[in-house]
Amino acid sequence: MYHRVAVERTDPWGLCVSPTHFAEHLDALRRHRTVVSMAELHRRVLAKDIAPDTVALTFDDGYVDNLLAAEPLLRQYDVPATVFVSSGYTDRGREFWWDELERIILAPGSLPARMTITLSKGPHTLDLGESAHYSPEAAAHHAHWRAYRSDPPTARHAAFLATWEQLVTLHDAEQWSALRSLLDAAGRAPAMRPSCRPMTADEIGTLARGDVMEIGAHTLTHPALPSLSPLEQEREIRDGAAALESILGHPVRGFSYPHGRFTDETVRIVRDAGFAYACAGVPSKPAALDPFTLGRIGVPDCDGDALLAMLTERARVG
Repeated sequence: MYHRVAVERTDPWGLCVSPTHFAEHLDALRRHRTVVSMAELHRRVLAKDIAPDTVALTFDDGYVDNLLAAEPLLRQYDVPATVFVSSGYTDRGREFWWDELERIILAPGSLPARMTITLSKGPHTLDLGESAHYSPEAAAHHAHWRAYRSDPPTARHAAFLATWEQLVTLHDAEQWSALRSLLDAAGRAPAMRPSCRPMTADEIGTLARGDVMEIGAHTLTHPALPSLSPLEQEREIRDGAAALESILGHPVRGFSYPHGRFTDETVRIVRDAGFAYACAGVPSKPAALDPFTLGRIGVPDCDGDALLAMLTERARVG
């Protein structure tokens, strides 16, 4: 499971793999694994005929670097992949909400020491304390912090993580209302960094026509689906796919659960929506492969040898 092929100043969720490392990954996988498309993996899952060295590559979200950086390397190494796109961000003119939050809080500069935003569940306060002023040197020092791996090193990082946890289960409109409130409190203007933007509809079409990356669905607005009612989940799932199908001109077969979160009800909705398979965010044991909860391994920014070692270890303990 990949998200981006890029190098960013700050990457709190470890979404970026550098182009150099991604090329090493593709080379290593070509030489030491059997790489197949998700369509072929799905066929083998149904046939219960998957060799232990079989690998399929996926991307979540639909960042523009999937087209500009990942696709040329996939083409060079003749490796297929699938990108699951949150279609509601297409041509919206905004970054994904988690990137906007990172830009506001973790970018160098000065912010008020205390900011409060109003959420539907009540006020949420960000206390930055001594880290209200955040120098470029401090930002560079903490550039390798990962929110899922270690404790926040400063009050800024703690505020970022706490606010992310507040926003992740909200509806899209509530998330962006909170971000507008935070921008006002921070005295900052909305912005969309060229390197962080989602693909446009034209770019999705260009990527699909290249026949290297299949396009799959990732809902409309990337919600944590279990936090929504069944009707809201169905709308997100079906409308997200419909928007992609209007761009592509053909049905979308694959789905990926945002944040890797789902319930039995979510799986039922995805199946009833007509998808052939769905990807989750945690590894699955081969003997228990379910086409609607296919587990994945998140790939860090490492070299090719480290990736192979990680895959070997996961296979051993799995």
